[in-house]
Amino acid sequence: MALITCRDCGHSISDAATSCIYCGRPNDRVTVPTSEATHADSSDLSALRASDTARSEVFFWPLAIHKLVVMSIFTFNLYQIHWFYKQWSYVRDEDGRRFNPALRALWSLFFAYPLLRAIRKRGEARGINVRWSPALLTAIYLGFNIFSPVFSTVFGPFLLLGPLSILPLVVVQQSVNQLNVVSAEQTHYTTLNAIAITVGAILIFGAMLVAFKGVTGSPSAH
Repeated sequence: MALITCRDCGHSISDAATSCIYCGRPNDRVTVPTSEATHADSSDLSALRASDTARSEVFFWPLAIHKLVVMSIFTFNLYQIHWFYKQWSYVRDEDGRRFNPALRALWSLFFAYPLLRAIRKRGEARGINVRWSPALLTAIYLGFNIFSPVFSTVFGPFLLLGPLSILPLVVVQQSVNQLNVVSAEQTHYTTLNAIAITVGAILIFGAMLVAFKGVTGSPSAH
């Protein structure tokens, strides 16, 4: 414990004293909680709670990555239509705009870029670090969907690139999930999902079997 000089009256007081015992001046070296500080702490707590609440709000459509990949592969990318529909439904409900999410989902080749741009813009506004380019991911998505039939026709079904179109959507979904808590509904597979996976697996196995027989089939007799 040491002595300090009061700035108002010049008397020596203890540095641990909250105020001068002679004139009553508050000791600058001792931090005393005031009503203003308490109010500031309360405001900070309210802001923190508001931030937590904002973070808990749904941001676009959260979905487990493994479910997005598995369902897209075994439904031959039909699940991607559902993915676009759910994301566009969020935009419609959030903005109160009048458009048909189903039509935009069916025409995803034309509406992929506006959706990806909206997800990036709104994600950055909420504080996530979005490192992907909407234009680049859209180009990759379009490339796999457009050129997949060409490659499969020229080089055979083993070069079918359509399933790879899920890769850009996986990147986008990872950003969406950063601001969401993925619920059990978006993680688990429903009965309808299981049926779709089973049917898709049978079709894929059948196609592979036919392709394998075509490659290894015996030559016709002359």
